[in-house]
Amino acid sequence: MAYRLLPSWKQLQKPQRIQILTEYFQCRFEQEQPDGKKILVAWVEKRGSKVGSLVELKGEDGLWLVISNGGSGQSDEWLRTKQGVDRRSLKSIVH
Repeated sequence: MAYRLLPSWKQLQKPQRIQILTEYFQCRFEQEQPDGKKILVAWVEKRGSKVGSLVELKGEDGLWLVISNGGSGQSDEWLRTKQGVDRRSLKSIVH
């Protein structure tokens, strides 16, 4: 007769560590200004990357219209690594 061991009750009660991954997308934004349209590119969370949405961006005034989405999302860890590499490659902003 075949059998298998089942986990004990205590093993079932142990909390599981769940890592929540936030996806970021590179989007293009547009904002109407008195002297014309201002366009910028920024990485935002998935929830703010829907084309046609109005979002607030840190460090910028007013609402911005999402006019394009870069396609595939990237993890928070990937984005931090990329930003570090980019900063080190630009000597003018390295401290």
